[in-house]
Amino acid sequence: MKRPAALQERIFTRLFEQAEIARYTPEERLDYEDSLKVYRDMKNVLDTAELKGMKKGLEQGLKQGHEEGILDEKRKNAKTMKVLGLPWETIAKVTGMSVAEIDKL
Repeated sequence: MKRPAALQERIFTRLFEQAEIARYTPEERLDYEDSLKVYRDMKNVLDTAELKGMKKGLEQGLKQGHEEGILDEKRKNAKTMKVLGLPWETIAKVTGMSVAEIDKL
């Protein structure tokens, strides 16, 4: 059954959908409600999984960023000590870097 153009708006679409649902037989209504429950359960599961994934990704990103920041600071300090003429072994002890890493700076 086609609706007139004046009744094509969203509110009327929802109204017609509700009216159609109201005409269901008791068995059709139970099937409809079961399908809604399955849909809502699945949506909640997916939304929860997405939130957990985002939280885990954020935690990993922060951890990785922190580690990279520490390494950058070690390199910066090692470069400064190298410019000041400190022995590479001393720089290695202070920064925790290897002599080979200091040589590459």
